[in-house]
Amino acid sequence: MALRYDLTVPLARVVAEYQNELPKYFKRYQIQPVWRADRPQKGRFREFYQCDVDVVGSSSLTVEVEVASAVATVLEQLGFTDFSIRLNHRKLLLV
Repeated sequence: MALRYDLTVPLARVVAEYQNELPKYFKRYQIQPVWRADRPQKGRFREFYQCDVDVVGSSSLTVEVEVASAVATVLEQLGFTDFSIRLNHRKLLLV
């Protein structure tokens, strides 16, 4: 038995190992419990849920909009109504 520390590394392994078998645009939505490897600071938990929305194989700005839309949908489904999504992406800021 092992603890899962992050969801990003497993994605990188899948993409590296199956890059020729994955669709041109590979989308992944994943939510599951993960663990911090270090001793967490005050107010942080050792075990928590991580939610990943990843798209591999496209550098289109449409992908950024799709990810932001997924975040907004989840927040709305959870009952949040007064929220803002802030983007920090140079290409979007230049448009």
